[in-house]
Amino acid sequence: MKNLLPLIILLLTIASVYGQKDFNLNLVAQVPHEIESNDIWGFVAEDGTEYAVIGTIEDCRIYDISDPENPELTATIPGATSVWRDFKTYKNYIYQITQRGTDGLTIIDMSEAPEMVTSKLYKGEIELNGQTTTLETCHNLYIDTIAGIAFLSGCNIGVGGILMLDIATDPLNPIYIGIVDERYSHDVVVKGDTLFASEINQGNLGIYDISDKANPIVLSRTQTTSNFTHNAWFSDDGNYVFTTDERQNSFVDSYDITDVTNPIRLDKYQPKADAGIIPHNTHYFQGYLVTSWYTEGVIILDAHRPDNLVKVGQYDTYKDNATGFNGCWGAYPYLPSGLILASDLNSGLFIFEPDYQRAAYLEGEITDASSGSPINGATITINDCDLTADISLADGLYKTGTALTGTYEVTITHPDYETETITVELIQGEVTDLSIRLIRIGSLFSAGGLVVDESGAPIPEAQLIIESSRRKEMVSTDRNGFYKTVISAETYDIYVAAWGYKGKRIEVLIENPEIDDIVLEAGYEDDFFADLGWTSSGDALTGAWERVIPKGTFFNGDPANVNIDVDDDLNDYCYLTGNNNASVGADDVDDGTSILTSPIIDISDKKNPIIEINTWFFNAGGNGPINDTMIISLISEGRKVGVDTLNNIMVTAGQWSGPNQINVRSVFKRAKQIQLEISISDHPGSGHLVEGGIDKFRMYEGPLVDYPEPQEEIDVVIAPNPNNGFFYVDIFTNEEVKAFYIYDMQGRLVRQI
Repeated sequence: MKNLLPLIILLLTIASVYGQKDFNLNLVAQVPHEIESNDIWGFVAEDGTEYAVIGTIEDCRIYDISDPENPELTATIPGATSVWRDFKTYKNYIYQITQRGTDGLTIIDMSEAPEMVTSKLYKGEIELNGQTTTLETCHNLYIDTIAGIAFLSGCNIGVGGILMLDIATDPLNPIYIGIVDERYSHDVVVKGDTLFASEINQGNLGIYDISDKANPIVLSRTQTTSNFTHNAWFSDDGNYVFTTDERQNSFVDSYDITDVTNPIRLDKYQPKADAGIIPHNTHYFQGYLVTSWYTEGVIILDAHRPDNLVKVGQYDTYKDNATGFNGCWGAYPYLPSGLILASDLNSGLFIFEPDYQRAAYLEGEITDASSGSPINGATITINDCDLTADISLADGLYKTGTALTGTYEVTITHPDYETETITVELIQGEVTDLSIRLIRIGSLFSAGGLVVDESGAPIPEAQLIIESSRRKEMVSTDRNGFYKTVISAETYDIYVAAWGYKGKRIEVLIENPEIDDIVLEAGYEDDFFADLGWTSSGDALTGAWERVIPKGTFFNGDPANVNIDVDDDLNDYCYLTGNNNASVGADDVDDGTSILTSPIIDISDKKNPIIEINTWFFNAGGNGPINDTMIISLISEGRKVGVDTLNNIMVTAGQWSGPNQINVRSVFKRAKQIQLEISISDHPGSGHLVEGGIDKFRMYEGPLVDYPEPQEEIDVVIAPNPNNGFFYVDIFTNEEVKAFYIYDMQGRLVRQI
């Protein structure tokens, strides 16, 4: 019995840690705010007094945390109304930017705190490309405290690159010294003469040599895992950099940058797979990553082994089971006391005492028992732990771990192999090797072939989804139109799609597993079972467009968010605004616009191209009159024209509508290329439920229409008439005569005025 007691205690400890989110972070204090909070930083006075600096939508609040259990508000610095403030410190000063308003750079003088705290605004006149612009807004800033240089990113200067200001000469009066203005930068950090820019719009981590501030040089650009690079931070030795992508189901990435011209991704981490949660900002501290992860709160990762990131601490500041941009927006780990400061949009200031623990690592190789070949895609799960399972790579290697020393059962699964469960001892700070040889189930054989057009020409980058009752694999063709996969002796469905072609489903039977070359017919069709390049953007806090199998939400018993795919297309996917079905308002479009944009559509050889698409719109609940919108637009050569609008309409039961038809030539008569855009907007403050979806996109050649031939065409003004569905088109026929042509939904000329 004595021998069993330590094991029982250990199992209870493991259950305690993994049965709830809050571990290795002790809550010291919380200060709620009456309005929404945003970012946080720390300040240390010359006498050693520690302060928490936190932003709200209206001001900056500075708390004396000498007694961390009883934070005392020292100063409130009002400023522009903004959902985001960012802070950094230098000597006796706090520097603040906002992404809204006209404050420029706010400089807060703490030299006489707590008795007196003053502030001033720096709104420098910046000359760039022959144009002088007043600094008003930025998204982020970083201060090199050794060189005394402030780096401001995402400003209203140029394309939103990175301004460099000398603050060493006079901290209260910055001096402009240079700019990195090749791309918009959402975030910036600097180590010596190396600058790391989070180029969010391109999804790149940009690394620059800024030894010559007047002539920055691009060293490399690396695409992060979810193509939406939000922030970056470097290790103390400068050999590694860590990034976040501010998208649902995204990761913290780690990169080896010993060669800054060729960063190498080592690992990526997410706390839960396919849960819709979003990381915000990560910071490196003495071998650990401290990350604000919105609705998951603060997460600590052991990053001593950057190729194997393991969670070793967490505190969930936002207890609701939801996704989106509520919860923790910032976490600051650099106070001399070791305390961690955190900000929560909904709940204000948090102060934690961390217990930094080393991970217990599990690493190894998964191979075929017969051939010894590495197995790609095996799932390695440490049972009874709140951990995301790891997946073996093409070389069969995997790397994972836990937060506690202990005895664990590890299960290895793969659809083509027998499942194995092994008991292992894991020890904090040590690597345990678990290499497993799996026994194959039945027989597998290679399959491959070409995807070609009707002339026999190869189609590169065609997407194939190979699906059976036991496995699902996604592959794409190479530049020669060739694909290769491994299948077993059972019935498969193969779905094939490429932009500019009609999708196809092929059934592969057990009796005849050979696959002929796949021929796709030219044309634009997208049922969204494959990712063909539609892009999601916008500024809505929640409800981003997603390509998913819909889960659905309901309001008063009726469908709100999409709960079913259009029934007569290929597969079960569609695009919709947020797919978290925890509650009806958990992931609808909130306080902004969600935009979905198609890839470019070539209509150069089309006389009368017609677009068909099925739409879903829901707008109900909330306060005040319904005032939200769904707009379908066409874009060509920088011009955007709305062709269908739902606005100020209460829709209490969502459903698929369509197919809705758009006659392209009635909008852009001579265009050679177009794009389709669907935007859904929720007006701030109303609290309305707003949801949308699209499915079964088609573009085809319609019947020929005899359009009037204008001598000169200028801006086309189009608006739907709610009474008859006509579109009004304004066309100049010469310098003196203006003619109005009215078309119906199919582009037929109805009347000339």
